[in-house]
Amino acid sequence: PCALAHAARQHTPFPPSDHDLGEPPLVGTVSRVSTPAFLTLPDGVRTRRLPTPRGVFAALEAGSGGGPLILLVPGWTGSKEDYIAVLAPLAEAGYHALAFDQRGQYETPGTGREADYTLPALAADVAAVAEHAADPSLGIHLVAHSFGGLVARSAVLAHPRLAASLTLLCSGPAAIPADRRLLLQAMADAIPAVGLQSTWEAKRAYERPLGAPVVPPPIQRILQRRLLST
Repeated sequence: PCALAHAARQHTPFPPSDHDLGEPPLVGTVSRVSTPAFLTLPDGVRTRRLPTPRGVFAALEAGSGGGPLILLVPGWTGSKEDYIAVLAPLAEAGYHALAFDQRGQYETPGTGREADYTLPALAADVAAVAEHAADPSLGIHLVAHSFGGLVARSAVLAHPRLAASLTLLCSGPAAIPADRRLLLQAMADAIPAVGLQSTWEAKRAYERPLGAPVVPPPIQRILQRRLLST
């Protein structure tokens, strides 16, 4: 993490990969949940702009409104695309599946007010999306990754009748491992100091020796684009 902060200040670029993109990805410390396997929308998956009293949220959706809603919440550096591979299978199983970008994340507009990004505020967003995406009487199931799990948990605590179930992916109950905690803190410190672009470049340079997965350029670009727009 200290190297990350130093590299960010030096605007260290991400080194070019010498791996064949056809090789299997390396197993490392970087979560695969936040790395989409592909970007082309499968049959039956569609984009949606979901209006709610708390704003308009960008989403990917599959299935009809005739089944229970599975609402998929991404983590801090993720987006709705993290769930692209599971939307169609969930719809085929009879569910109405919807993954969305949280407030200020990738394709959902943000605000300049810090108060809109507290856990209670983001939890209120989840509740609003859940209640306006489909008929709540059919049942709502929340699935959330990493920081999104903290947000979804807060939504369920604030609205006990909101969801029939809550599934957390890499959201505890244990604490974040020390290496990941320090990395996240270094990123949080670097962003206001040098900006998102330099932080992105330094993050990639820091993670590569640790076994970060090698991904095709189109997916690499969306990983970068969504971080820079969050």
